[in-house]
Amino acid sequence: METVASESWHTVIERAGDDCSGIHHLYHRLSGKPTPIRPLMANDGTPHEAIIEQHLKAYFESPIAPAEDPVVFSPEQVQRMIRRTKLRKAPGPDRVTNEALRHLPPRAIATLARLFNGILGLS
Repeated sequence: METVASESWHTVIERAGDDCSGIHHLYHRLSGKPTPIRPLMANDGTPHEAIIEQHLKAYFESPIAPAEDPVVFSPEQVQRMIRRTKLRKAPGPDRVTNEALRHLPPRAIATLARLFNGILGLS
């Protein structure tokens, strides 16, 4: 003989379904942990990875304009510093982890070097 609590528990599990997102959502509801912020989601919660991937592909395929200021940081120096970062450190407000930085393509590393040089150039 099943109790009302047992029946409602079975209903909750059935609603979670077999997909990972439903089970993940149920876990967060039961554990009391907040649902993580997903930066690749639109405000309505729908994914828009294709738009972001298209934008990033166009950005990384575009030629890099020549630097007008003397180079202070080279892409190799930026890459070396990224590799020296500890992987287990918490991400900053942008939520970019050190592990994600280590997987940046060479064009992104060059862009970071130019950004750092521009910041230094503007004081």
